[in-house]
Parts: sequence; C-alpha cells; structure tokens
Amino acid sequence: MLNRFVQTICIPGALSADYVARFTAPTNCTLVHVSAYCTTQDATLRIGTADDDDAYLAATTITNADDTELDLDDFVDDVYPRIEEGDVVLVTVGHGSNCVDFTCVLTFNEG
Repeated sequence: MLNRFVQTICIPGALSADYVARFTAPTNCTLVHVSAYCTTQDATLRIGTADDDDAYLAATTITNADDTELDLDDFVDDVYPRIEEGDVVLVTVGHGSNCVDFTCVLTFNEG
C-alpha cells in the first residue's frame, strides 16, 4: 500500500501580484491529484521546478467559485509527475484580476 501525503497552500485575501510557493520534496514521490479553489476572479496555476515553472502542470485556469480538480489528463504529457527526494517544487499562482482566497491541495504518493 502506498503512503499518501498532501501539501496545502492557502493564500487569504486578495492577490495583487503573482505568488510562488516553494517546498522541498521530503521523499521520492509522485503527484497524483491537485484540487484548487478561489472565491472571486480567476487565477492561473502552474506546478514545476525552478528551471521550468510548468514542468508538471502547464498554466491552468482556476475558475472563481468553482472547485477545480486536476489529475492524470491535466499533467504535462498525461503522466503523473515523478519527483525525487530533495527536489524543489514551485507552485505558481497567477493573480489574474484580483483573485481572492486561493487554496490549493497537492496529493502525492510516497515512494
């Protein structure tokens, strides 16, 4: 059985500029699911590395007040992104036109 873990990013209030969250993978893992939500306006979500900020998930619109779920079909090349222990992952949120209360949850399988 695979262990799962999540990385949650919550940005309260209105974004006035793009936001980049960075974290280091604690173990070898595979990104298997992303869910995202913003209260008003649209936002753009990209997931990747310092060298390529949309290596895992190309720019995807997160529509206001609509839960967005992303999985295999949405990832680059329709494959689950494989991330090695110690790799730095970037989650870039494009503020669109004043995105408010953005939340994103990334689900990983460990190993």
